Amino acid sequence: MNELLDANTFGVLIELTMKDCRCTYIEAMLLICEQRGLDVETVPDLLTPKLKKHVQGEAFELNMLKRKRPRNVAEAG
Repeated sequence: MNELLDANTFGVLIELTMKDCRCTYIEAMLLICEQRGLDVETVPDLLTPKLKKHVQGEAFELNMLKRKRPRNVAEAG
């Protein structure tokens, strides 16, 4: 079932999977990739800006991403 997906369709699939499985955005993405035989590396191209924010938020909470600290004006000079 490796049909072509666009960002909107992928987003709907993520939302439905989350409701059905009561899972996180990241877990839903992985399940969809597994079920449809998609390479996980292709997921960023299928995420809407809204979904990217949700996934980033989850990743920060799980310490999978480090937050960028704003540079201090004194450090920049």
